[in-house]
Amino acid sequence: MILRDIKAYIREHGQVSLEDIINHFDLTLEGAEAMTERLVEQGFIQHIPQTSHCSTGQCSGCTQAHPSDRYQWIPKKLKPLKL
Repeated sequence: MILRDIKAYIREHGQVSLEDIINHFDLTLEGAEAMTERLVEQGFIQHIPQTSHCSTGQCSGCTQAHPSDRYQWIPKKLKPLKL
C-alpha cells in the first residue's frame, strides 16, 4: 500500500526529493530508497542524483542514496487508438 501512495505522491508533484518522501511518509532513508528503487525498476519514475552533496563538490559516483537526490515521474505516452 505504501508503494502505491509514494507513486501517487511523486506523480502528483512531478518531481520530489528523497527527503520529501522520507518526511511525508515518515520513513527511514533505507526504507525510502528501497521503495523508490522499486518504482524506478518498474519504469514509473527516474532517479536524478544530486552531486551537490559530495564534500568536494564533485561526485565520485557513489551508489549511496542521499536525501537531496530527486525522483521524477515518467509520464506514459498514450498509444494512438486504432480505428
